Amino acid sequence: MKLLVILSVVAVVACNGFSHLGMEHKGLKLRGGMSMSDIPELRAPKSMFENAVAAGATKASNPPLKTFILGTLSGCHIAFGAFMLLSVGGACPGLAATNPGLQKLVAGAFGLPFGLMMTLVTGGELFTGNTAVVTAAVIEKKASFKDLLKNWFCSYGGNFVGSLLMAYLVFSGKTLGVGAAAVNATNAKLSAGFSTLFIRGVLCNWLVCMAVYMASGCTSLISKMVAIWFPISAFVALGLEHSIANMFIIPLGMMLGSPVTTSEFLVKNLLPVTLGNIVGGAVCVAGAFSATHGSLLEKKTEGTSKVMGIRGGFTPSSNPSKIVRASMKMSVVDKPERKEFVSQVPDSEKVFSFMTADSRERALAGNQIEKVKQKKDPANSWSDIHEYAAAIRAGTTNWEDIEKDELDIRVKYAGMFHRKKATPGRFMIRLRLPNGIVNSSDMRYFAEAVRPYGPEIGVVDITCRANIQLRSPPIEDCSTILTALQARGLTSLQSGLDNLRNMVGSPIAGLDTHEIFDTRQLTKEIDDMYTNHGKGNPDYANMPRKFNIAISGTRDDFAHTNINDIGLQAVPHAVTGELGFNVVVGGYISIKRACESVPLNAWIPATEAVVLCKAILRLFRDEGFRGDRQKTRLMWLVETKTVEVFHEMVEAEMGVMMAKPYKFEAPQAHKDEWTIGHRDVNGVHAQRQEGLSYIGVHVPVGRLSADECVEIADLADKYSNKEVRFTVEQNLLFPNIANERIAEFSAEPIFTKAGSRLTINPGNIIGHVVSCTGAQFCPLAMVETKLSIDDITRKLEMMVKVPKPVRIHMTGCPNSCGQVQVADIGLMGAPAKKINAAGEKKAVPGVNIFIGGKVGEAASLMMEPAMKGIPMAEEDILPVLAKILCDTYKGVMITSEIPVSAAY
Repeated sequence: MKLLVILSVVAVVACNGFSHLGMEHKGLKLRGGMSMSDIPELRAPKSMFENAVAAGATKASNPPLKTFILGTLSGCHIAFGAFMLLSVGGACPGLAATNPGLQKLVAGAFGLPFGLMMTLVTGGELFTGNTAVVTAAVIEKKASFKDLLKNWFCSYGGNFVGSLLMAYLVFSGKTLGVGAAAVNATNAKLSAGFSTLFIRGVLCNWLVCMAVYMASGCTSLISKMVAIWFPISAFVALGLEHSIANMFIIPLGMMLGSPVTTSEFLVKNLLPVTLGNIVGGAVCVAGAFSATHGSLLEKKTEGTSKVMGIRGGFTPSSNPSKIVRASMKMSVVDKPERKEFVSQVPDSEKVFSFMTADSRERALAGNQIEKVKQKKDPANSWSDIHEYAAAIRAGTTNWEDIEKDELDIRVKYAGMFHRKKATPGRFMIRLRLPNGIVNSSDMRYFAEAVRPYGPEIGVVDITCRANIQLRSPPIEDCSTILTALQARGLTSLQSGLDNLRNMVGSPIAGLDTHEIFDTRQLTKEIDDMYTNHGKGNPDYANMPRKFNIAISGTRDDFAHTNINDIGLQAVPHAVTGELGFNVVVGGYISIKRACESVPLNAWIPATEAVVLCKAILRLFRDEGFRGDRQKTRLMWLVETKTVEVFHEMVEAEMGVMMAKPYKFEAPQAHKDEWTIGHRDVNGVHAQRQEGLSYIGVHVPVGRLSADECVEIADLADKYSNKEVRFTVEQNLLFPNIANERIAEFSAEPIFTKAGSRLTINPGNIIGHVVSCTGAQFCPLAMVETKLSIDDITRKLEMMVKVPKPVRIHMTGCPNSCGQVQVADIGLMGAPAKKINAAGEKKAVPGVNIFIGGKVGEAASLMMEPAMKGIPMAEEDILPVLAKILCDTYKGVMITSEIPVSAAY
């Protein structure tokens, strides 16, 4: 009776998990057009396969030592499960005699499933599971056969060591109260013949790998548990053979008195079971699903070499002109035959699977980018990149053969941006770093990722959204970098084109004495919602335009909520004191228009912030405009509907998602006036934690070399508990530094050695410079920015003394990625003319100058330039800027002579 009660409780928990999935699905269907893959806990079958392949590729790329260590831990986890199996199942002799089927069910349900759960949830390395996922990665050309052998060898060895260790500990600890169960199991496992054990091994690992495969398609803990529980319970109840479980059970039985010898264990049991496990995982799971959802059965075009898994490969009738162009590019004698990449057939069902009928019609009649997305789902780039890389490495194609729309548009959904003008064939990879926080290990990897491309183009840039861009890898290296980022818990997916950009919060979250709300966790939760925990989310793979969300945790508004599509401004509820946000919407800056966000006339509790963002994103996706790209940002929808109507639309959408009527509360007001203004985080500042400080470090124009990244990592290891933060001003911040070590930190060589670029106490001018990428890499920039503004402001610092920080921003074109409208002084690349030595007016690089933008609680944009067409030559621009500093920002001239050099 007790057993039935326990099983009933477990069933209720599982059903609750399923009912939750169903409720979520039902709620989403109220907006129409949703498919099973809209359920966040479970991916569609093809997506499940792609996720398993990605997991296999990551495992294949792991270093051998890491695989071995994780394998040892996984061996221990499986041994714990087998230990429980013997303890529970072996302690039911009466049940075994009267109802052997139920006794087997009990043993299966309460043993090995939890061992596999521990392994998969913690990212372990289990040989039996790897026979499927790593094999699938090899079949799909995302890992090599050598990588497979390395992974299998290291995981198998680690599993063996962990299992033997657990057997010894259980035996030595005398914790097993039913030793006879282990002895009986050992004797039974050695009584069967080679072929019998081989077949049992095949059937066993078929079920185990199905559990691993299905769990890889789940994103919630409960769904993973359900996916694992039933197949593993089944293989135990059916009496099948698992090599890793046997590595624990049989040695334990031998220690407890079974007459089995070591050679009998290895040859008569472990060998046939392992071979059977390999067939079960590699053939019955990896091979089968690669044939149905992957590239195993893709036909090889006559006269071309086979490239596994490439989407959109041509057929003889698909595009003759491209075939001719490809054949003209190579010599049949000395080059491998290459495959030209063109778009696959329209994938509209996947593109539109999350959209309403109305939004589908707008997309079909939309702009050129919409047409590219309709032709082929850009979410395919998440896996296509690895296939392109494999083909390039194999010599069957090169980057020039890949369709232009792929290179210049779709790969942005993987966070890759082709720098075709300055460095053809090379890319910038934009990451996603919620709240701009990384660790020292990440910094070292950033250095490793860009170092091969040299100090001129292999650099790391900090962005205006406290994010990181890795510069100049070719496609074949991008694949490796994306896989390595995923293994580190980082991602670049959905960071470009029509997607949500990096989540911005407070750089001093958790440290600030004036903090209202710690933004760190919420930025991560919203990012996870949008990206499906960094794995890619098809739900948001067809937005009308880019989207920005910022969370302000203090009244400084470090996140600049006034220029974001959604701005959450922290303010406690006036009556209850509950933490929450006033909501503003629609802010953005672009080539045609700059506009500040407008109040939604709403206050929400912090607990509803993710739902709010999700609701607005869905409304934007389904209701947003898809025509003129300059009129597709959220503000155009808000203005067309009116703020009042949009307010009601968001309320209704949140009500659908929360399954209850929903009404916003009125905006809340702060109880006192904010007189501190917008604080500078450069330099040393006391934290709210006694005895600790954070130190802001200036990075000139946000650019770091590989060596500087390593030095920063060393500093973080030594002083800030491995943590590094980025700011929207393109600088660094080290938190939690003991006050007694501040002098030691400040004296580190990275700040004091000759030629050092990084500083703790920069000047009031050079310490507050922000710059876009500029003409060095960006094809849109009209002028070079980073090198120019760095030199200009260093010389300006020598010419003028100002009493407080002056924020100078530079952007290379009217797109204003450098956000010149928010700056005290903003320089925007523009045409200019200058009289040359012959007295002729000639076109030269120039800027338009904006004056008077504000940030913080009283933020405002400067919409129009105060001056136009100022030449960028230092003899022209420096006197103009010096005069602005003196006239507007109380500067005092030190010298009117232009310094000869402003070198570091």
